[in-house]
Amino acid sequence: MELKTVKQKLPIYWASYIANGDASGLEDDQEQQLIDETLKQLNLTNCVDVLEDISFKTGISYLPDLLGGDYCTYVFLEPN
Repeated sequence: MELKTVKQKLPIYWASYIANGDASGLEDDQEQQLIDETLKQLNLTNCVDVLEDISFKTGISYLPDLLGGDYCTYVFLEPN
């Protein structure tokens, strides 16, 4: 199976959950649900890295549920 690298800007405070499956740093189950729904909408499942390119964003236009804040780049390997 051939894999492609996909980079996506997402909130930095989601890193522990997305990269390691550790939900202990999330505010509540609704935040976990928002992350899961966002990744599903983007067809992203396999995070392999989180880059330290933190910057403030006012949100992402095609993901209206995401608010402004500190974002970074997540790197995913996905089936091509």
